[in-house]
Amino acid sequence: MNQKVLSTIKSLKEKLQAEGFIIDGIFGSYARGEANAESDIDILYHLDESFYKKHSGFIGFKRLDAITKRHGGIVKALEDFEGQMALLMGLSQIGETLKKFDDKTVQKYNLEADRDGAYYTRNYIVHDYEGVDLGFIENILCVYLPELKEKLLNITFED
Repeated sequence: MNQKVLSTIKSLKEKLQAEGFIIDGIFGSYARGEANAESDIDILYHLDESFYKKHSGFIGFKRLDAITKRHGGIVKALEDFEGQMALLMGLSQIGETLKKFDDKTVQKYNLEADRDGAYYTRNYIVHDYEGVDLGFIENILCVYLPELKEKLLNITFED
């Protein structure tokens, strides 16, 4: 592995660990020794309790992860009535949290579509509880939410 990359990861690991962002390792082309100039660095991480205490806006993501894990996956959680209700409530909470972002922050980080989409989803869930399309919700949980979480983590640690 490139020594500069390794040195940067080690430095980041120490800095971010103090924030509760724990780097567990890397995977992908760098880990296999196949990286080239176009390669990105895939980092495996987890967030510990101190992260959630410092950055309470992420608690909704933590709860969704716990519900999903407890049920053995997103699809199984959505098939279980209590799991389904818990996931829907968690998504609603994320929509409420993003709606509270100030306009300056939203514009600076180009979060208009994320904020509006999350709040639209919140309204869809809250006002159409019986008719919610679970395929739509599954897509949000599997595709959109991980991307949003990464985007918000990048903003959190930008400096």
